[in-house]
Amino acid sequence: MRRMVLCSFLVLFCLSFGSTLWAHEGNKPALQSKCKYCGMSPDHFTWSRVILEYEDGTKVATCSLRCACVELASNMGVGLTRILVGDYQTKELIDAETAVWVVGGDKHGVMAKTGKWAFAKKEDAEKFKLEHGGVVGGFGDALDAAYKDISDSIKTRRERVKMMKTKVPEKQG
Repeated sequence: MRRMVLCSFLVLFCLSFGSTLWAHEGNKPALQSKCKYCGMSPDHFTWSRVILEYEDGTKVATCSLRCACVELASNMGVGLTRILVGDYQTKELIDAETAVWVVGGDKHGVMAKTGKWAFAKKEDAEKFKLEHGGVVGGFGDALDAAYKDISDSIKTRRERVKMMKTKVPEKQG
């Protein structure tokens, strides 16, 4: 009986935490089950996920380019070896630097107002642009848009807090 309980615990542990130890390679599970910046699952957002690989072998999976930018800004002194991103069309991981990106358009982004979508093939990016709008560009364009979204979000929050502090409470009674 004791052996059965121990085996059951071991199986549950492996099922619960074992998959968090792998990085994305094709259809393998994510490095972690949740993005450490927003809590969303990189496995769920296969079309926008980003995997950052550092020189020390560390791999960080995020749900979006926005969360990847927060990670990059937090670790500017750490050597980065590779950035992989989900191809919007195929959901497969591709090199972010060589991907063709569509920034903007009518599709709302993941964790951001502005959509930033990566494609392995230029023709897929052009087709997406025709259907949804946006601008075709490179990784630098997508990064610029992501950091602008972060900046705009911070400004909006600061203005909201400032407005709440200056709001005059109504007198009761």
